[in-house]
Amino acid sequence: MFGITRLVNFGAFDLYRLAFKEFSFLDTYYAEKLNSDEQKISQSIVLVNVQHQSRAQLANLIELVQQQKPKVIGVDVIFDHEKEPITDEKLWEALQPENVISAFAIQNRQFVKNDPKLGVFRHKLGYANFNFDSYNAVIRTFQAKKIFDGFEFSSFPHRVAQHFLGRQRKIEWKNISDKSIPINYSGGRQYFLTFDADEILESKSLPVLANKIVLLGYLGTPTGNVYDIEDKHFTPLNQEFVGKSAPDTFGLVIHANIIEMLVEQKRLIQVPVWVLLLVGFVLTFVAISYFIKLNKRRIERYMLVRKLTQLCFTIFFVILALWLLSNNIYFKITELIWYTVLSIECIWAYKILSNYMKNKFGWESYFFQD
Repeated sequence: MFGITRLVNFGAFDLYRLAFKEFSFLDTYYAEKLNSDEQKISQSIVLVNVQHQSRAQLANLIELVQQQKPKVIGVDVIFDHEKEPITDEKLWEALQPENVISAFAIQNRQFVKNDPKLGVFRHKLGYANFNFDSYNAVIRTFQAKKIFDGFEFSSFPHRVAQHFLGRQRKIEWKNISDKSIPINYSGGRQYFLTFDADEILESKSLPVLANKIVLLGYLGTPTGNVYDIEDKHFTPLNQEFVGKSAPDTFGLVIHANIIEMLVEQKRLIQVPVWVLLLVGFVLTFVAISYFIKLNKRRIERYMLVRKLTQLCFTIFFVILALWLLSNNIYFKITELIWYTVLSIECIWAYKILSNYMKNKFGWESYFFQD
């Protein structure tokens, strides 16, 4: 009996902790994907690390990139105050071409954007926020558009992707403006061809940039420095998917993944909420019915069977969710596992309620039949 009790209480059967790690288990899909031999290089997007270049250098950098005739230049840098007038004027000129998209941020219902003397037209601006969920530390979703004070604003990656596709291939996803969309990550920084700003400033010609999306932003000093966490975020790309200790991916790389998803039409199909609710209701009803019966007739093995069933149920749905994700179907199983497993744990509450109803109102139940 003691051995059975130890088995039931063993950490492997801590189903609640396992259920709330659901997203981490889905993250293993991306970790495995990164380590596979099928990892390729993006054919549409090139990254440029601006490091801590001066405004004069950045102006020259944008001009040199422009000379290579890219289709779009995305500048994920915010110049929120004035500096030297001559330098600022040169930078302003570099930001004006129609194919240059600039970033701004929304913080505490305020816009953080370029100084008016460095400003650009609104249709060339996109907010750099990925989403507006302050409770989610890991970037798994993004919001392509946002209504703010009655006006609609586009995100930086949405604006860049739409300019690259042009008017003939307008991005029209249902409800794209009013909900968070799961990000289908293609890879980390290694997935994208990357240059340091100095490499471009010292080069006369880089034909590889022609007709590409070129994104300028911060990628560490030096490039890819794992200890540099400036503008770094937690993402599913972290190979240490359990016990993350530091942000793993630069914001520019996340933008690049979103743009890749939009341009290549790699959007994940979300299982509708009503389907999740229906499946959860059916599973909960079946589970409760079975364990109520087992609790009354086979009480000696009830605890062990209950824990084993909960464990197998959780593992099955995690594997199912991973398989669906590999086929571009996003099956959010957190709530499904949570309320199904919890409902089994709460059969004791049903027994207490049944006993109370019987004593108070004479209500007959399965547990207390004469």
